[in-house]
Amino acid sequence: MEFSFEIFPEEHLIIESFSGELTRSKMFEAFLRVWSHPAYQRTFRGLSDIGDAHFNMTLSEFRAMEEEMYRHPLKCQGKWAWVSDTPSSTAYGILHEKASQACFKFSVFSDWTSGFRWVEQPLQLERVERVRKKRSVLV
Repeated sequence: MEFSFEIFPEEHLIIESFSGELTRSKMFEAFLRVWSHPAYQRTFRGLSDIGDAHFNMTLSEFRAMEEEMYRHPLKCQGKWAWVSDTPSSTAYGILHEKASQACFKFSVFSDWTSGFRWVEQPLQLERVERVRKKRSVLV
């Protein structure tokens, strides 16, 4: 799995980008990297670029990863959007959307315009591309 993110403190915005095979441990490791960044704030809004990723975990593994995330003291509280146009990542996103309602607002979109609108930010595709280009393999 490859991952990158960037935090834009002035907009209270985080953009993440995933590619390759997503496993429970690697996906949670990515969350930990974001949460441990000095500019991270739990209330920031975020966009997760999932379109180039493939879920390599069972539904029970995904649910376990969610539970671990929901229990973590640094989990986000702001609005988050998953942007993907692939069937499996959209399906996992819809499941996550329903499960996350008690913790934070989360929704799945097939286009960036809708995702940016959801997190109440102007469309900034150049930032998405910049984050995508920084993706590197999680070790």
